[in-house]
Amino acid sequence: MPGSAHLVLPPTRDTAVVATMAAEISPSIMPRPGDDLVGALKLATRTLGDAGGSIVVVADSVAADESILVELRRSNRLPIHFLAVARPDTPELDAIRRAATVLGADVTVMTPDLSDVQLLVRSTAKAPVAVNVAGAGTRWAEAGWWLVPLIALISLVGFRRVESGTPWKATS
Repeated sequence: MPGSAHLVLPPTRDTAVVATMAAEISPSIMPRPGDDLVGALKLATRTLGDAGGSIVVVADSVAADESILVELRRSNRLPIHFLAVARPDTPELDAIRRAATVLGADVTVMTPDLSDVQLLVRSTAKAPVAVNVAGAGTRWAEAGWWLVPLIALISLVGFRRVESGTPWKATS
């Protein structure tokens, strides 16, 4: 019997909230034991909707029908990444890799240091972000706003006033 999929936290960029919530998640809060990869991917796709983003699946094993995963991949345009909590050369890791291949997803194997998380952050950050604005269609999300003060400072230096020893004379 498969488990169930639930939205624990709405999408947010507030890493402190995510860290707090992640520390409280455990199998004991789930109503049924087991996992539901297909249900979780469908829920993530609906939740992210047109806003876009990436789906990160943290799993120690995967048991899903490949034909359902193929259909899911056809209907989902969001990039999927697996963080595999499995030892190398085990059937569990092989199952995760098979599911990832069907879904067109990347697999990052969990490591004792931060290299797995850093790799996952780099791979999810590569995805271009498009935003739908009502009545304006799709446009790229602006991410370089923090450069404005630097550009303004460079512009001010470029337009500084230079004074010479002779007064300015109008010609007629």
